Amino acid sequence: MQAFRALYYAFCALLLGLSAALLVSLSVWLEMRVHNRYIVAGFFVAGLLYGLFQKRTAIFALVFSQSLLFLVTLWLGKQELLFYLIKESYLEILTLSQVKYLFLGILTFLNIFFLFKFTLFRGKI
Repeated sequence: MQAFRALYYAFCALLLGLSAALLVSLSVWLEMRVHNRYIVAGFFVAGLLYGLFQKRTAIFALVFSQSLLFLVTLWLGKQELLFYLIKESYLEILTLSQVKYLFLGILTFLNIFFLFKFTLFRGKI
């Protein structure tokens, strides 16, 4: 259970890292000096470490990180850049469409899981 909690927070941090990488892409000067893969990987590792020391899982983390990512993506109009950033961050063996379907599949699964978990059972993970 602790491993699932750590992966959950790592995925939420991945979403926040993608938001930060999209904001970095606004400045060409900053984008040339900071590698986006390090931003995304750094947020992922920080979320993984945070999840290892948490006692409970909060649904707010997924809702906040997902909402922030989609707001930043839609406001900046960089939907395809989002999937390219995921592919560039150590998933270079997959095609862009495979990355898109994998990311959206994981996101859909987490949303459906937490919808049923918190509405039907009103429990904690």
